[in-house]
Amino acid sequence: MSMRKLDTLFELFAEEDVKCVLLNACYSEAQAEVIHKHIPYVIGMGRSISDKAAIEFSIAFYGAIGAGRDIEFAFKLARAQLIDSDEQDIPQLLKHRA
Repeated sequence: MSMRKLDTLFELFAEEDVKCVLLNACYSEAQAEVIHKHIPYVIGMGRSISDKAAIEFSIAFYGAIGAGRDIEFAFKLARAQLIDSDEQDIPQLLKHRA
C-alpha cells in the first residue's frame, strides 16, 4: 500500500476510538510515522525483526492490554520480553504529546 493510501485510510479513523496501531512487520517505522499523524500511539519496527521476537512482542503487548494496562506499560513489558536478544530496540513507540 502506498504511503498516500495509508495516510488517507487512517485519516478516516482519526475521529474514531482507535488509540493504538501495532505494525509488527520488518521495517515498518516509515508507515508508523504516516499513521501517527492520525492515531495517538503507533508501534513500528525500526529494522528487520525475527518471527520469534515479533510473536513474543505481540503476545506480551496484547496480554498486557487485555489485562487492563495502558499502552506505554504494555509496550515496555513487550520490549522486556526481548531483553536477551539483540532485537529489544527494534520496536519503536510513537506517541502524541499530551
